[in-house]
Amino acid sequence: MDGFKLSFNETLQENIDEVNKKMKTDSAFREVLKQYDGKRVAVNIVRDATYIVIISSEGVSMTTSEKPSPEDMYIEIDKEMAEKLLNREIDPLKILSMVLFGKIKIRNIGTEEIDLVRRLVGA
Repeated sequence: MDGFKLSFNETLQENIDEVNKKMKTDSAFREVLKQYDGKRVAVNIVRDATYIVIISSEGVSMTTSEKPSPEDMYIEIDKEMAEKLLNREIDPLKILSMVLFGKIKIRNIGTEEIDLVRRLVGA
């Protein structure tokens, strides 16, 4: 449909579905995600909602019904920028500079995880 725009929740779920599909066909990708089995990523979309993305060896899922914990990897980003990243309108290579300039706030996330995010949104 021309002009039809998905909600952020739907866009995020589509990206998660793509990751899960890739996990089934790409063993190297599956091995990388296995390193994060049991990890959670709290994605706080400013003035919207907090999405908890759960990574397991079986796949990736999402919920908005759980609260973030201090151990979670944490990302805070405004909705417009998050949508652009998920819709691949921003070069994934710019993620690190966006963090350095405060456009994306992170906690419990290192360069390895940023590289993983680049691979996921660039998939």
